[in-house]
Amino acid sequence: MATVSKSLARKALKTFLREKSNDGEEASCMRVALEEFLEEVNKGRSYHRPVCTACQVEMYPEKNGVGVLDMADFGPASLWDADLWQCSKCGLQIVSGFGNNPISRHHEGERFEKFIKNYRDYSLIIESR
Repeated sequence: MATVSKSLARKALKTFLREKSNDGEEASCMRVALEEFLEEVNKGRSYHRPVCTACQVEMYPEKNGVGVLDMADFGPASLWDADLWQCSKCGLQIVSGFGNNPISRHHEGERFEKFIKNYRDYSLIIESR
């Protein structure tokens, strides 16, 4: 799932307001704002699938929504949502497709622990050391 920054949303809103004040047609300015917004969201979103170096074939997602727990000297530091990819020939697995930011960090206390538990119970969690 793509996430959109607050600054990008503000930019789309500013475009909407600017266009609205110029021509007064709400539908037209909404179209322009949304087109600009979608263009920014989709910039750089297309990518090549990972390729297995041993087998020289594209890998495919084995499981979406796995948790990657970054470990620090003091223990778990942050939790990321990512995808597990696997080579269909040799079975090599990699984790890719991380979000822009971790979904939770250690200083969030109970919320952080709850996310970790949910990934352990309903998906998969990988500890990154």
